[in-house]
Amino acid sequence: MRPVPKSRTVIVLLAAFAFARCGDREKAEPVISVRALTNTTGQAAIVVQPVFPTPPTKNDPAADFDWETDLTLPAPAEQPAVPVPWAPTAKRAFPIQWASDYLRADGWELVYNSSSRQRVAASKFLVFYNKFRGVMRMYYYLNDDSGALPLNSTLASTLAIEGSYAGQSPLLNFSGQQIVDFTQNAAFASTLEPQPLSRFTWYATQVELTYDPLIRYQSYDKFSMRWTLASYAIAAGTLGGAPFSALPVGLRHVGTDFNGLPPSFSGPADLLVHGASSIDLLQNAGFNTDGLRRTLLDPINSDLLDGVVTQAAQTAGTTLKWSVPAQIVRGPSSLLISPALALPGYDNSWTSGVAVHYNEVPGVFNLLDSPVVKEQEQPGETYRYRYTLNIPSVRYTFNPATIGAATIRDIKQTLIAAAADDSSPTPMYYVGGTLEATAELRVVGVRVSFEVVPTNGSAPVRIIKTFKPTITK
Repeated sequence: MRPVPKSRTVIVLLAAFAFARCGDREKAEPVISVRALTNTTGQAAIVVQPVFPTPPTKNDPAADFDWETDLTLPAPAEQPAVPVPWAPTAKRAFPIQWASDYLRADGWELVYNSSSRQRVAASKFLVFYNKFRGVMRMYYYLNDDSGALPLNSTLASTLAIEGSYAGQSPLLNFSGQQIVDFTQNAAFASTLEPQPLSRFTWYATQVELTYDPLIRYQSYDKFSMRWTLASYAIAAGTLGGAPFSALPVGLRHVGTDFNGLPPSFSGPADLLVHGASSIDLLQNAGFNTDGLRRTLLDPINSDLLDGVVTQAAQTAGTTLKWSVPAQIVRGPSSLLISPALALPGYDNSWTSGVAVHYNEVPGVFNLLDSPVVKEQEQPGETYRYRYTLNIPSVRYTFNPATIGAATIRDIKQTLIAAAADDSSPTPMYYVGGTLEATAELRVVGVRVSFEVVPTNGSAPVRIIKTFKPTITK
């Protein structure tokens, strides 16, 4: 995973990392020759969104609290105190690096708090949103002390969008798709997390949201979300062909709702690698992690198609989505919580249920439409097949709520392709603005990346996404 050379005609090979118990994937010798050329089609565009006032939301002072300094949730005086998820006394099942990742300076805003000084919450949960990363994170506290708990080792999380506008919104495309496709929108995003079931314990899960400026014009009855958490048993499973008894890190399989059917799946899945600590867990489980560690240090010149990388201590807040062949057979599951919630970003002054605190539209960015890639055949040439990214077709739109508190820098966009006859789960990639090849290539996508640099001096965030392009001849 070396830096991309600057030469106009040098071969560029971006070899995909395949998860294996014994070591990194052997890099096959290319059966075709590919060269990357300088792309002179122009510059990408940034389409500026208008700045609107924050929509109104109902006031619920009894649920307000300072999550950075308070050690317990708000509650009626006669109720036992529940520690916040990062309190020294809290029991946690979620990734350890999240225990220090909750500060306002790092972009976190409180969206929901089900606890209140005036009422007893049937379910205790917190929902936060990070305006520098576009990530929404739910914390759930299991305080049920009745009956025996099943010996489940996994948390199944599904965030689904509902209502008449849901099918038109790209909100979940970054979490519900690996290669973002503008011709269809994800209806849900679902993950499995290695968080064993235990009483009086905090659980957490998160999704990355796509910026959708039209949320502002919706309402709760037209557009809402439902976040379902269940405790899950895995009857059998393999990662990269190696069996496992417990997931070392989180996992998603695009198109699979782990809180629904089917009871099993087999195919390429994405590991959710939450920074250096998750890589350590994978290494301790016997997997070679050299490729992941290189990616963490240099995500731009790696195989990464999808991720959020922070420069915070211990890379807290980082999530790399890394493809690996997987098989999982589901065992029994037990529902924990499934609240229907309003989305932040529209008028929530009359929304019933738990009050929305932070009420800006979520998501850091999106593209306005599919990037365009031109395919050409050059008969008689050694490099017969030519693929060119139309850079001006890459049009970014950024959330004013993000750029009001940060600057965007180091924007990059590049073409990612693989050999047309390479159907393996982890193909060898070729990368460049323009690619010429001696045999046909399969265009994987257009990878875009940029840095979000908070103006308050907190750690920059690198966001990487890959989009399915429109192919022209």
